[in-house]
Amino acid sequence: MQVCPFCDTIADEQTTFCQICGYSFILTLPRPFLSHRRLYLFLSMFSIFLGILACAFTFFPSLYISSIILFLATIGLAGVSLEKAQGKSDAGLVKILAIIGLAFGALGYIFFMFIHSSVPGIGYSM
Repeated sequence: MQVCPFCDTIADEQTTFCQICGYSFILTLPRPFLSHRRLYLFLSMFSIFLGILACAFTFFPSLYISSIILFLATIGLAGVSLEKAQGKSDAGLVKILAIIGLAFGALGYIFFMFIHSSVPGIGYSM
């Protein structure tokens, strides 16, 4: 039994191509790896940290401009990490952390829009 490295389909030993994705078992292709994995791991963890700060800064009226900058930086860093990790076989942790960073960035944006809304009855007034 052989396993396709791209789609994890189990195939017989006599099979030359994967029935699902077309991977050639005869001409073995190198598996794509993430270069500079530690950098993108750091960027995705840093995006989580910035996302948490963006959520926290939203609740302080004197820091709301900083929260805008932080959630934009969060989404940018997490997006870059997620884009570089796309299609790489060893980037599962980077992908998960980048998605968590994106979620915190989006949550910071939602908090900002809710708290600093000018609609009567929503948010707080100063």
